[in-house]
Amino acid sequence: MKDAFAHFRELRAACPQISSPIIDENDNLVSDKEGKTACWPTINNKPPATPTEDLISVAASAEEDPDNYCDEPSLPN
Repeated sequence: MKDAFAHFRELRAACPQISSPIIDENDNLVSDKEGKTACWPTINNKPPATPTEDLISVAASAEEDPDNYCDEPSLPN
């Protein structure tokens, strides 16, 4: 069992690190950690997106899902 975990750690260390790039204010992809950190203030300060008229009309005509319970959580008795 000990050898299995040692091999697993070796395999995990050999895997490439996956980086998810983000787009900065100049529409450039940034994938390094320092660049991403510098982009966060501009990303967080964007105004929220406003829904389109199509989305509003579809949402207004949507039927309520009977399996979706929206009651507030309560403690078990």
